[in-house]
Amino acid sequence: MTEKPLLAQSKLHHVGVLVDHSESSSDLYRMFGYKKAGSFEDTSNNARITLLTSLSGPTIELIEPLSPDPEAGIGFGNRPGPYHCCFEVVDLKKAIETLESEGFRVIVAPKPALSFGGRHVSFLWSQKVGMIELLEASR
Repeated sequence: MTEKPLLAQSKLHHVGVLVDHSESSSDLYRMFGYKKAGSFEDTSNNARITLLTSLSGPTIELIEPLSPDPEAGIGFGNRPGPYHCCFEVVDLKKAIETLESEGFRVIVAPKPALSFGGRHVSFLWSQKVGMIELLEASR
């Protein structure tokens, strides 16, 4: 697979981590120098979202399902752990088209994200790498 110029301009924005309890998980990340930047309920995705930031690493998005039903969110599994990587892209539509041409399939069409000031996000899936989130760049 060759480098795609549009995607090569993207940057890792955050890592999403599925957790059972965002408060106790936040405490563990504090050991690594992370601080809570915000927390809220995202009812459209059936999750409590907690954003953690650090001077030395990428943002971490803790995702705590609001319901024990694994089908209630975007493919929540039964175990805590890494959930997705999010890349900030200059052109969301073209980035989606590029990834689709490489075998990814859109599982959540572009929509405004409460977590990121209403910027649009889309989730895509590949058997090779799992789930990737794309976030439109700030204007």
